[in-house]
Amino acid sequence: MQTSRPMLSTLRVLDFSDERGALAGLLLAQLGAEVVMVEPPGGAAIRHRPPFVDDEPGVERSLQHLGFSRGKRSVAVDWRTPGGADELDAMFAGADAVVLTGSRGEHERGGLPAPFELLERHPHLVVANVSGFGLTGPKADWADSDLVCGAAGFQQSVTGDYDRPPLRTSVPQVFHHAAADAAVGVLIALAERQTSGRGQLVDLSAQESWTWAGFYLSYASAWGAPVSRRCGAAPKTGPLTTRFDFPASDGFVTITLMLGAAVGPFTNRLVEWMAQEKECPEELAATDWASFDPFSEPGRLDRLNDAVGEFTAGRSRAELMAAARQRRLLLAPVLSITDVLDADQFSVRDLWRTVELPDGRRLRTPGAMARTSPDPLTELDPAPTLGAHTGQSGWTLRPRPAVPEVATHGTSDSTATSGQPARPLDGLRVLDLTTSYAGPLIGRALANFGATVVKVESAQRPDLARTAPPFLGEGFETSAAYAHTNAGKWSMALDLSKGDRGPDDQPRSVLRDLAAWADLIVDAYAPGALARMGLDRDTLAEINPRAVVLQTSMLGQTGPLADVPGYGNMATALTGFFATTGWPDRGPVGPVGAYTDMISPRFATAVALAALDHRRRTGEGMWIDFGQGEACLQLLTLGFLDTQANGRSWEQMGNRDHFLSPQGVYPAAGDDRWVAVTCGDNDQWRALAVELGRPDLAPLDEAERRHRQSEIDELIAAWTAALDPVAAQERLQSVGVAAHQVQNSPECLSDPQLAARGGWTVDAPHPTMGRIPVGAPPIRLSRTPGQVTGAGPTLGQHTFEVLHDLLGYDTDHIADLAAAEILE
Repeated sequence: MQTSRPMLSTLRVLDFSDERGALAGLLLAQLGAEVVMVEPPGGAAIRHRPPFVDDEPGVERSLQHLGFSRGKRSVAVDWRTPGGADELDAMFAGADAVVLTGSRGEHERGGLPAPFELLERHPHLVVANVSGFGLTGPKADWADSDLVCGAAGFQQSVTGDYDRPPLRTSVPQVFHHAAADAAVGVLIALAERQTSGRGQLVDLSAQESWTWAGFYLSYASAWGAPVSRRCGAAPKTGPLTTRFDFPASDGFVTITLMLGAAVGPFTNRLVEWMAQEKECPEELAATDWASFDPFSEPGRLDRLNDAVGEFTAGRSRAELMAAARQRRLLLAPVLSITDVLDADQFSVRDLWRTVELPDGRRLRTPGAMARTSPDPLTELDPAPTLGAHTGQSGWTLRPRPAVPEVATHGTSDSTATSGQPARPLDGLRVLDLTTSYAGPLIGRALANFGATVVKVESAQRPDLARTAPPFLGEGFETSAAYAHTNAGKWSMALDLSKGDRGPDDQPRSVLRDLAAWADLIVDAYAPGALARMGLDRDTLAEINPRAVVLQTSMLGQTGPLADVPGYGNMATALTGFFATTGWPDRGPVGPVGAYTDMISPRFATAVALAALDHRRRTGEGMWIDFGQGEACLQLLTLGFLDTQANGRSWEQMGNRDHFLSPQGVYPAAGDDRWVAVTCGDNDQWRALAVELGRPDLAPLDEAERRHRQSEIDELIAAWTAALDPVAAQERLQSVGVAAHQVQNSPECLSDPQLAARGGWTVDAPHPTMGRIPVGAPPIRLSRTPGQVTGAGPTLGQHTFEVLHDLLGYDTDHIADLAAAEILE
């Protein structure tokens, strides 16, 4: 019987993070790394963060710790003493990577070396640091919070109702995006270390990582395109409202009610059902939504939105979901946290793992972020008790392993020949069989750091993103959304519909050759489609047994909902994110758009990189079943645990927090201008009370402030309303209060912090649009930074180069394929 070998079993990570970065260590532990919490005698900060079991504080009772420290070891070290400092230095010498959180000032106050100082002492280390605004720039030392960093990004500005302040998701999200990026950044930097033998800093800014959560809408101002505005769960861009939320008789559903050749047929089937039930105006029933141009008559789209809302309001979520499956509609129910815990899809896929409380109660928490074979991801031990592994024979320091001499990912040389440092993923070959956003962003992340990513599509079945506005010109090749999402890739035009599936099937023969060439195959087709295209497991085992195959789909390859077609808004609804974003007196409103499409690529990329590292060491390939929505449940861990342990609801809380008060988004001078404010402790509250001119309120403790939250909200709103939002944020930050204006695309474009860190966009060349801005990689490596070599390619731009240079086809063979009209 073969023994399971965790993918990252040779990797040791020292974890100093608090709740802002703890997810990074959890993800690396799932991938098989040895993750060691290095804690001061009183315990790591995460142990002291609420919520607590039964709301009783204790170093072993924090649900943050019980959820995000699973799979880790705990070693207690008093590094402020000479002996402890020496012990800590020895631990650094024996580690591969370190995860830190906070600003430079926080490191100094904690007695830890600054990241660059640590690298000077131990140049082999990869040091990842998660902070609110990054380690450089004018806001590097600003006070932060989930709400405040969310305001500094983009997503918050378009989430919520226009007649109320912008909204957050109640279960904290923002730092988890940066922590997931940290896990990916560590693996990229370690891949580069195989060549250079040197570590580097991975500098993560929650603000920057969060801008990616805003879809491509955050880059509108850089493109000179209309800016999106809040409109419930329906972002309004120019004259168009793209609605995603609809009432049901017992709650809400989400519908991908969109147009165009790819999605329009689903909308047509919904309208056909409405017409059969005699609940559809004749004008709407007669419209072909696959070809309708909404810009020609925006009002008709608004009327469709209203008619669909009236139709769904008379039916239950279960009735609508049953019809969606029967009629193949893009519809899903909005599930609460409790609904998600009870959902058959996740139970059938054995997602949940158990956290046992001191009193014997057992809570469910999300388990593995993916299913891998032949070896599964690591089963995580419970969160460790403080110092459980200090001085025990079960955990001892080991020498740092030597850096291997061989550093290639595939058969090509990964060393640089131009005198420049090799890009971390030079030599990695990726076959990209994805469309839309969640799948393509995986290849985009790898291309940023040097991988050769070949995207396969055809004129008959182009990527959906090519049809998404804004368009920077006329014609098929002008979608800025596609140019951003697929930057740095090669495009291969291959029409798989022209084949006959026989032994001489030319399109599938080319596809098989591409699969034989690739180190990593990313497949986002419906479950079973890859096998129908001739790339079943047996075939791939024969032509490329070392391949890593990542199959990414909405909810995974198995389970009762595996065959349901869908997009990110549906996964967002089915996993609880919709329900945890809203006001107490209104329905759920977001987060806007295909939110899980922005989160899941980070998890998928981490799993793929771990599998590739495993392949490098063992020569073995791997299959990965990756459910996008399922993986994203990691970000709701706190809500799942607290709901079960304490019965506390995390649904529709507005911008308030269960444990921080005051907290909110307040009006500022100007049209739709807002400032987010959080008081993270009593010191911040006292400073705010003085700034408000109410020093008499300074003695209020957190419980008293929460009791008087409405009164305090009115005081803050009156103070901010008289100030420009930038002036308000700077006055509050100057006295140590976490605050930031809510930034839409124009404010992000002019933000001095984003500019000082190299910009949040980068100009990239495009064959027809010239140089256009695309999103800059949010993962900042100090020595081998990500590079964007080009905007998303035109369809078939690199077909000849792929066939001739990568696959070795001669010109006669290529001419034959062109004559057969399969290269289009």
